[in-house]
Amino acid sequence: MYPPPYYHTTDRAQLQAFLQQHYFGLLLSNNGSLSYSPVPFLFTWQSGSDKAYCHLARNNPQLKQLDGVEVTIIIQGPHAFVAASCYNKQPAVSTWNYAMVELKGIARVLDNEQTLALVRQQEAHSAPAMAQSEAYQQQLVKAIAGV
Repeated sequence: MYPPPYYHTTDRAQLQAFLQQHYFGLLLSNNGSLSYSPVPFLFTWQSGSDKAYCHLARNNPQLKQLDGVEVTIIIQGPHAFVAASCYNKQPAVSTWNYAMVELKGIARVLDNEQTLALVRQQEAHSAPAMAQSEAYQQQLVKAIAGV
């Protein structure tokens, strides 16, 4: 991704605020061929050890190539067309404004217990009223893996 310098930021508070609002994105990996999965992420902020969590279906082929490899996460926020006529100074060029965050790191596949804890956190964040039985959660964790 090419971010023009005047639009690029490394401001931690600004990035965290963006990612609290926009947390659905692409998990990209490349192990001979590009793989990606659209998933919701859960972020934790610890100085020097920020983490992004997600989970994938165990039958997702991307999962087999993730443990210990470098990944990129792309989170896209609001975007809109800006017509040239919007600018005071003419002539002008139409453009597309957008907000996007690119994150890089090393993926680690979580064990069943960690995956179940992650899913519970994601549900508490996205669907607080949702409650599933312990038996159902144990079935669920057999079909997914946290990353």
